[in-house]
Amino acid sequence: LKPTVLKRQAQWESRWKTDFSWTPIVPARVTSRSGTEMTLLDDGSILAARKEKTDVYTLEFVFSKDTSFTALQLEAIPDASLPDQGPGHAKGNFVISGVRVHTETQLPLAAAFADFFEKDYDANNIIHHADDPDRGWAIAPEFGQRHTLSITLASPLSVTAGEKLSLSIDQLSERDY
Repeated sequence: LKPTVLKRQAQWESRWKTDFSWTPIVPARVTSRSGTEMTLLDDGSILAARKEKTDVYTLEFVFSKDTSFTALQLEAIPDASLPDQGPGHAKGNFVISGVRVHTETQLPLAAAFADFFEKDYDANNIIHHADDPDRGWAIAPEFGQRHTLSITLASPLSVTAGEKLSLSIDQLSERDY
């Protein structure tokens, strides 16, 4: 391409650049439907002991200042205490079958993206197939590695200081995960 075209293209592309960063938030409370022991680690991550084959984990956040955001990101982090160093309990794997975000009402989700997914276990399954617990997001065969799941909200969310937000993570597959 000609230098003038490349320059105009770069100018056009710069209009669409968005400067964003992920800001870690630490839950005020973590629970599970089955009563699984949930440990909040020093780095802000959560280690769940396996109690049942299926479970629903709920993280509750209370914001200390007014905040706006358009997406959430979960990190599945390996740990030496987990089978095959995790990050899941089933030989390192897991299936997240659904994710729900609530303030006073459930917020609609637009899309989900992952750094990696097992064949047929695409991240968008947590939104488009949440009614089928066996069609969630999974990471085989990439065990013992950190993985991310990014979830975009259907519209931006603004919360005020003191407002609560909860995130429920469904792990409902009956497969050996």
